Amino acid sequence: MHILLIFWQLSQWIAIGFVFLGLKVMRRSYTITRLFNTYAVDAGIKKGAFSLGPFIFGPMSFTADEKSAFFMHEFGHSLQSRLLGPFYLPIIGLPSLLSAALFPKEHNERWFEVWANRLAISFSDTLQLDNNRSKHDKLDYGLNTKSSFSWKDIVLVTPTVLLVVLLFWITAN
Repeated sequence: MHILLIFWQLSQWIAIGFVFLGLKVMRRSYTITRLFNTYAVDAGIKKGAFSLGPFIFGPMSFTADEKSAFFMHEFGHSLQSRLLGPFYLPIIGLPSLLSAALFPKEHNERWFEVWANRLAISFSDTLQLDNNRSKHDKLDYGLNTKSSFSWKDIVLVTPTVLLVVLLFWITAN
C-alpha cells in the first residue's frame, strides 16, 4: 500500500486499529479476504457493514467478491475513502451511520450511498469486469437510484458541521 495513501487516510487507519483491538478484546475470530487492494473482514456484524480505508467490516461469511452487490457497494465506500481521505469520516462515514440508524428505509437513497454504488459500477466497467452486471441491475445497484436532497440530509450533516465548528473553536483558543 502506498505510504502517502496511509497518511491521507490516517484518521481511518487509527479507527481500523481500534476496530481490530475491539475484535481481539471480544475474542471474536475473523477471516480476511482481499480484492482490488481492499480487505473484507467477516467481523460478525449483525446488520450491514462499514468501510474504513481499505478495510470493510461485515457480517459472518462476508468475503471480497466482485459478484456480490453487497461487497461492491461497500467497495464503493472504500473508493470514496481513497478520494476524500481525512474528509471521508465527517462527510460520508458519520452521515451514513446516522442515516442507517435514523432513516433505514431511505438509507439507500441518500446521495453518499448512491455515489458509492456508482463509483463501484464505474470501477467495474473500467476494468471490464463482467460482474454478472444483469444481477447488479436487478438489485437496483445504483444506476437507476435517484438521490435527492431532503430535510433529513440536514439532520445527517449537522453533527459534522458542529464538529468542524468545535475544532475551529478549539484551535483558535
